[in-house]
Amino acid sequence: AYEIKECDWSSDVCSSDLLIHNFSLLHDDVEDGSDTRRGRSTVWTFAGVAHAINAGDGMFTLAHLAMYRLEAAGVDPPRMVAASRELHEAAMRLVEGQYLDISFEERSDVTLDEYLRMAGGKTAAMFAAPFAIGALLAGASPATVDAYREFGRRLGLADRKSTRLNSSHIPLSRMPS
Repeated sequence: AYEIKECDWSSDVCSSDLLIHNFSLLHDDVEDGSDTRRGRSTVWTFAGVAHAINAGDGMFTLAHLAMYRLEAAGVDPPRMVAASRELHEAAMRLVEGQYLDISFEERSDVTLDEYLRMAGGKTAAMFAAPFAIGALLAGASPATVDAYREFGRRLGLADRKSTRLNSSHIPLSRMPS
């Protein structure tokens, strides 16, 4: 059993995940040529492509630097490394999901399974990471960490379905309930 206690690391973990997510949105806007996101001008439209990419890269770097602050918050090195690995794996799933998303733009035959794999690599990966990292840093068993990761993944899929953050490749009616 483990105990949830007050901690100094939660803001570092949440900041890291949010920075990774926002880095991906800056790059996504450039890759898709999107002029707006959530009703606002995208960075590349007023600062240029190079600055948008550079800002995204800076966010990616800051995310990893924030994870190093876990040691100063008293997290033991093996847990800090495990937490960083969780974030890195989520970032890799996000990149893979973006690859699929870009490839779907030229296809009209995207299957539901392919769409869910893509969504699982984007929004869902970034929802899953902080839940898994929080459980890991709280001292949860591997099975509990896995359960929290899956909970976050499912929340991410629900968010993806309900908000349809990016262009849709499959009609909402064909997505699972």
